[in-house]
Amino acid sequence: MDSRGRLLLAGLLALGACTSPPPAAPGWRSFEFAAGPQGLDEDSWAPLDARMTGALTVSLRLPEWPCGIEYGFQYARAESRDSSVSAGADFLDFRIGAATQLRPNDWLLLAGGIGPRFARVEVSVPGTFMPGTEGDASFGLYAHAGAFVRVHGGFAIGVDAQWADGSDYDVLGASRDAGTAELLLALRWDF
Repeated sequence: MDSRGRLLLAGLLALGACTSPPPAAPGWRSFEFAAGPQGLDEDSWAPLDARMTGALTVSLRLPEWPCGIEYGFQYARAESRDSSVSAGADFLDFRIGAATQLRPNDWLLLAGGIGPRFARVEVSVPGTFMPGTEGDASFGLYAHAGAFVRVHGGFAIGVDAQWADGSDYDVLGASRDAGTAELLLALRWDF
């Protein structure tokens, strides 16, 4: 084949590669449970201590979707060092956003997500005759990234770094930071 023939063949192959759609990426579904210490802004939340948090996240991606979707729920409880100010606080966090995952090899999974967040805090406050509660809501953003090692089949264990921030809570007579940052131990099941 002469140089013109090779050039024509190369041009036709390049044209074919440009017009054919990329192969569809495989879909996935997962369920994740994560737990660990919640990172509160200690100065803003004094006299409350940071406590354990638990999170449940469900994510999925269909082959025709450009990215996945995830939704999750997180709960944390903080106890007070001064019961004359507060007995403690309950933090609820609802998240929905875009998700992605990469599998560099069979045993390693990298996952991440970002999106809007709605959070609510309920603080137990002392009362003259009966204790009460004081609450507020926060709207903001969250992001997370995790690395997981496959243990058996679809089960994996790993760590998930999470960050969230939003409008401040107005409780206990002041504006309190709604931001959190945590590194959680996570169990993941891909099905």
